[in-house]
Amino acid sequence: MSDRGMLGGLYLGCPQWHHRQWTQSIFPTGSTPRDSLAHYSAVFNAVEGNTTFYATPPAQVIGRWAAQTPESFRLVLKLPQQVTHERLLDSKALDIARQFLEYMEPLGERLSYTLIQLPAHFDEHRFDPLYRFLSSLPRESLNGSPRHYAVELRAPSLTQPHPNGQGLFEEANALLSATATERVWMDTRPLRAAPKPYNEPTQLARDRKPNLPVFPMGLGPAPMVRYVAHPDLESNRLWLTDWAKIFAQWIKEDRHPFFFAHYPGETLAPQVASLFYELLRAHLAKLPPRPIWPSEEQLSLF
Repeated sequence: MSDRGMLGGLYLGCPQWHHRQWTQSIFPTGSTPRDSLAHYSAVFNAVEGNTTFYATPPAQVIGRWAAQTPESFRLVLKLPQQVTHERLLDSKALDIARQFLEYMEPLGERLSYTLIQLPAHFDEHRFDPLYRFLSSLPRESLNGSPRHYAVELRAPSLTQPHPNGQGLFEEANALLSATATERVWMDTRPLRAAPKPYNEPTQLARDRKPNLPVFPMGLGPAPMVRYVAHPDLESNRLWLTDWAKIFAQWIKEDRHPFFFAHYPGETLAPQVASLFYELLRAHLAKLPPRPIWPSEEQLSLF
């Protein structure tokens, strides 16, 4: 992954590349959904591809994703739920995963990382199939592009360090390290701190997102954080300030971490990502200013 993209070693983005309200921020006025990814990739250099968890898109759509993004852009696509939630990484799931990755070949190095999100009941009793699965995944695409993987563990028993450093948490981390796999952290603390009454998007996010502790350790060269924001934008400074310090250290260590900004309903996800980048630049002067958004260009005309 020699090309670190336009943000100085950081991969920054949102959990999707289209939202109609983003025409008021990162999309030009009059833009269409078909062009959303092209406009998005002019602002951010990474995105979560959650849609592949539910269905594999047609081949022409994958080709369009490649055509609309620079080679330095990263689509972190989720493996299909058939692999992770229905077959629980069994031998047939491995075949499906390999087929999925071959199908995504047109993306080249844009799909350097694939996200493996596991259900809450996938715990320490399934370490053996997890190890076999991760050990058997291809580490290079057919055209020679690298393949890397990141796992999000949601079993409560695997999310709490042991006092003596020899518990299931540490065993899970060792397994991932042994298979050169990143561990994904989903930080829902900001979301959980939102005061009542909750609006509908916040309630929906609280119902869907896990409530688990977060321990910001990077196992490899590309730590990955999925941050679920407090609905009050400015309230996020509390948590984002801490994350900025951690990410600054990772980048100083010559890692290239991923930060994905979630927001209830995703309306202000770009603003959360922008706030995080602003705080990170306070620690790393070498980071360039973020790209100017179309909404900001419009304001400069007046």
